[in-house]
Amino acid sequence: MIKLTPRQEQILNLIKDAIENSKFVLFFQPIISLHAAEGEYYEVFLRMRGPKGDISPNFFMPVAEQNGLLQRIDRCVIRDAIVALAEREKAGHRTTFFIKLTPQSLEDQTLVPWIAQQLKNARVRGDAI
Repeated sequence: MIKLTPRQEQILNLIKDAIENSKFVLFFQPIISLHAAEGEYYEVFLRMRGPKGDISPNFFMPVAEQNGLLQRIDRCVIRDAIVALAEREKAGHRTTFFIKLTPQSLEDQTLVPWIAQQLKNARVRGDAI
């Protein structure tokens, strides 16, 4: 195991807290269709709530990677994005989110079935992410 600096340990504790207590924040940047596609499109960006404000992934993702937490963070992002999609759909907005995933999640054979179940539970269409 890699020895962490005190700062890295602090960030690791913040990451674990964010995973357990839904302290990640999603931002949605609009994407404009050049082909006049129907609906609204957004790229999803991640931040983590910290004691002094939001923390950029540039600061916490390396620590998360060193400690095997990337897949858990990706699932938090997907879960929260699906909740946001369900709210938008309920309000009458046909919305699609683009979410960047880590290579570790893309290699996870259980991810796609898990996403499908999350979409089904939230009653969100499959092509919404």
